[in-house]
Amino acid sequence: MPDKARQRPTRDYDTPRWEDEGPLLPGNRSKDFLRNGIEKGTGRRGVVKHIQERISNQRRQRFYNEALFMQKASGTPGILPVWDVDDVNSSQPRWYVMPPARLLDDALGDDATLLDVVTHITTLAGTLAALADRDTFHRDIKPANLFWYDDAPALGDFGIAAIAGMPAGLTDHFRMRFGVVSSR
Repeated sequence: MPDKARQRPTRDYDTPRWEDEGPLLPGNRSKDFLRNGIEKGTGRRGVVKHIQERISNQRRQRFYNEALFMQKASGTPGILPVWDVDDVNSSQPRWYVMPPARLLDDALGDDATLLDVVTHITTLAGTLAALADRDTFHRDIKPANLFWYDDAPALGDFGIAAIAGMPAGLTDHFRMRFGVVSSR
């Protein structure tokens, strides 16, 4: 039996308005910050994304920017909405809540036709074009960030997006590879 003093403490993922219902991806400790949640009082189920513990100031700022952008963009067609955000910490939210959504790849399934795929990707391209018109660029388009929500494709995870009026969320890999000097 391991010594209890040496065990990693369990993080409390409950928020003032959302009760933790466990990890979104059980068994994937690297994504433990994505949690199933149930809204206290209403019973509505959502996905709570928490800021990770022990991360760099740059990654912390990227989370803040992502949460605030997604809250502001909520209701924009083609962007996964945010239902709730940590308002206690104002400009430095520690969590935000999205509706449950399926990965677009899973939603399309093996029976999707080429026309289905092209139609949905064209819809997402329109969302990206509308964002570009507002000087906002997602910069992390990949299957894990493409969702199916409310009978339509939607973008999620704006963690490294270049958002108008905010510092670009460059990854450490990009900074090292291209010699970008960190502003930390």
